[in-house]
Amino acid sequence: EMSEEDRIYHYEKAKQKSIRFLYFIQTEMGYNNLSIDKEEFLTRDGFPKMPYHRESRRIKGKVTLNLNHIKNPHFQNNALYRTGIAVGDYPVDHHHNAHPNYRELPKLDFYPIPSYSVPLGSLIPENINNFIVIEKSISVSNLVNGTTRLQPVVIQIGQAAGILASLAVSQNKLIDKVTIREVQLEILNNKGYIQPFVDVSSENPNFISYQKIGACGILKGVGMNIGWENKTLFYPENDLIREDLIVGLKDYYNLNKYPIPNLLTIENISNWIIKVSGEEKLRFKDLEKKWNDLGLKEYNLNRIIKRGEFAILIDKYLNPFSMFEVNFKGQIIKND
Repeated sequence: EMSEEDRIYHYEKAKQKSIRFLYFIQTEMGYNNLSIDKEEFLTRDGFPKMPYHRESRRIKGKVTLNLNHIKNPHFQNNALYRTGIAVGDYPVDHHHNAHPNYRELPKLDFYPIPSYSVPLGSLIPENINNFIVIEKSISVSNLVNGTTRLQPVVIQIGQAAGILASLAVSQNKLIDKVTIREVQLEILNNKGYIQPFVDVSSENPNFISYQKIGACGILKGVGMNIGWENKTLFYPENDLIREDLIVGLKDYYNLNKYPIPNLLTIENISNWIIKVSGEEKLRFKDLEKKWNDLGLKEYNLNRIIKRGEFAILIDKYLNPFSMFEVNFKGQIIKND
């Protein structure tokens, strides 16, 4: 820990490094029209009030997001993706050339990852009550910090922290007693993302349903890495696949009691939802009207239902997102 005098000294060193880089740009590269904007930060020398640090000391949180959670989010012991409160898509980007022995360090090229969710538990210290941590001090591994440090991610983290704090105060609860789903729902209601689906924008009328069912893991997004682009797609227009559905539903419903039909037609899926819900109000005589009321198209009982259509129906009539709470590890908390 530095004293105030040491901090001033090292801040000045950082400024001098920036000035040398600016001199190089102006002289060696010929961009003599570039300089320091004295109106941006309103400081005496035009510099920010403190230097930008790519890395900080980090907490040990309720959970720690590591590279495996990002690379294969649906195949880990802990389903942290279910607890997402922010999303990111920047590469795992590290800069080690300033290290005195950087040539001896392991070479860290951009490790291929999909886009990802940041879990709520990474903002909450493991052994400190009623405390929320944000920015680059959240509970992530050194490698993961290479992507979660980016400004779009830390801005979302700050927004989620504000929502969490507000809910805790309004409910007179400790931070870690506010339910994860409450925080996520508030984010969604404000057009924030909890799942990184690039093919469904927050302006889509079904955005919240897709996000909720994706956060349950009932329908999983497909992640991919294309150079600098890291993506996850929900594919709402694709036909629903029975094998995928069984994997997604088995943690929530008794599939021995309510078996998934072999043919996933609109009729069969609607009948399955009716049985699980126990609601006679979903009988087929008014199903077409309900289908249209939900903004769905191409009503045909005999065709295969699409992923997006199923997400809307199960969200509307079974609401697993709110009916099944999850803990910080993404484990489902089942009511007795």
